[in-house]
Amino acid sequence: MIYVGASFGFILATPIAGFLMKSNYSRRAIAYSGYLLVAIGMVIRTGDFGDDPILALSIIGQVIAGAGMATLLCVNMPELVESIEVQEHLSDNLDKDDLFVYLSSLFTFFGACGQAVGGFVASLLSGYVNWNVIYISGGLVMFVVGLVYFTFCGIAPI
Repeated sequence: MIYVGASFGFILATPIAGFLMKSNYSRRAIAYSGYLLVAIGMVIRTGDFGDDPILALSIIGQVIAGAGMATLLCVNMPELVESIEVQEHLSDNLDKDDLFVYLSSLFTFFGACGQAVGGFVASLLSGYVNWNVIYISGGLVMFVVGLVYFTFCGIAPI
């Protein structure tokens, strides 16, 4: 039931991310906000800030993390297409339609691999370490990755 919260956050944030993409906001700033939302959602998702875990915090954390994933996915595909179009040795050899087909297939393949492997890795890690530690450390890693991404890529053109 908790994972329904992530789907709910994803559904709510997708139109907002699409609106932000069409406005004058930088795509990389939107991506950084996605990283930040996922990091915050992972920390809140533990629901364990006191003596007793709180189920409502777990659901709210999942909604926030789902909203962050929606903003990341809405931004990453156009960013990938634009980065290939800028490099002439890659874009001259492909038709634009073929380029979109190849990139969307690659994007979907790696997303599916991440979904398949992520469950196994998460269950192995939570078997060795407390799952609260896993979510908090994962949230901190997402925050640092987003900060590094925005620092090095957010201010420069492709």
